[in-house]
Amino acid sequence: MKKRYFIFIFPTLLFILFQLRVTAQAPAKMSYQAVIRDENNNLVVNSEIGIQISILQASETGAVIYRETHQPVSNENGLVTLEIGNGINTIGHFESIDWAIGPFFLHTEADPTGGFSYTISGTSQFLSVPFAFHAKTAENISGANTIIDSILSNYLTGNITAADTSKWNNKMDSLTGNESVFQGWDKNSIDDFSGNYNDLKGKPTQISQFTNDAGYLNTESDPVFNGSVAAGITQADTSAWNAASIGSFAETDPAFTAWNKSSGISIVKSQVTDLSFDVFEKELTDNENNIDVGFNLVSTSEIFINGTALPSGEWSGIGSQILNFSIQTKLYDKLKVKK
Repeated sequence: MKKRYFIFIFPTLLFILFQLRVTAQAPAKMSYQAVIRDENNNLVVNSEIGIQISILQASETGAVIYRETHQPVSNENGLVTLEIGNGINTIGHFESIDWAIGPFFLHTEADPTGGFSYTISGTSQFLSVPFAFHAKTAENISGANTIIDSILSNYLTGNITAADTSKWNNKMDSLTGNESVFQGWDKNSIDDFSGNYNDLKGKPTQISQFTNDAGYLNTESDPVFNGSVAAGITQADTSAWNAASIGSFAETDPAFTAWNKSSGISIVKSQVTDLSFDVFEKELTDNENNIDVGFNLVSTSEIFINGTALPSGEWSGIGSQILNFSIQTKLYDKLKVKK
């Protein structure tokens, strides 16, 4: 089964493990440590590990300016320790790196089997330039040197001269009386605006003086309104409506004159000929009988208990309105009778 391995760099790497071994004369080396674990998070201990170190410039995918290989042996804690700058050099020269033109990135690759088939990789940025290497360039600086700041030179402050600072240092803290006064302002308050519209000069006296309102409106004509009946309503019409009295109108309805409206209307069932009352429904009690269904039962009448039709032998009352059962009814039984 193919195994997968993981390389873990200590969190303090950027400050401690990537530290410079500074002595009276700084050597061109950096300490590097990493922990190797397998796919089950078990430490890979006491094993030779193949490691390739690359230093990239400008970005994580930038150009490789230096590369070297190592084959350290992990200890009983899975820790490997090596010195960057002390491996087998394959690209560039570690001592020739100009740390002033970063940023720089460290790209590490590992082969847990100790060979050169690197299956683990990771990239991290140098968060600070290896200062001891950068400081070594100061040993070669001598005599007068001109420093050019490309960013500062793009601003106005880049043109400040010694003469400018001299003038600032000799600035006056008070007026001497010989200074020239700016006279370009309009100090005449007579023609200032008072805030009153009527005090404005050249204001229009009537709307027609505006040059862009030729043919301004002075009457209104609404073709939609003029085409409706409401256009003919006058003030006399509205006065007549307001003065009208409903009491002056009489009502005659021949269909209701035969009724006695003072006592109301009384209607009994025998007076209604266009309706038929041929269904009776009721919720029964235990052993209930002598039920008035409201109409005479006939031989074709249908009796239902809880939706089931009763045979003619289980009920009686034909020729009368009183229904009786030869069976026992129960509480909450649903009775339905059809004439």
